[in-house]
Amino acid sequence: MIYSELFRILKSNRLTMSRKKKQNKLLRNKYQITGEELIKQGKLDPYFHLKDHIDMKEEQLKNKTDWWKKMS
Repeated sequence: MIYSELFRILKSNRLTMSRKKKQNKLLRNKYQITGEELIKQGKLDPYFHLKDHIDMKEEQLKNKTDWWKKMS
């Protein structure tokens, strides 16, 4: 009984991780460019992940676009 319960739990975890991997793959393929490529092109700071929320907000305001007008 213990083994069957353990097998059921492991099987469900494996299916969950497989589903998550598929979702992550779809997200990565959606954007057609990686962070590493953006860094090489100079469009992304290599230390972007080390910035605090104040620096990120300033950068967002500096690079603000009117994409919502283009969408309508």
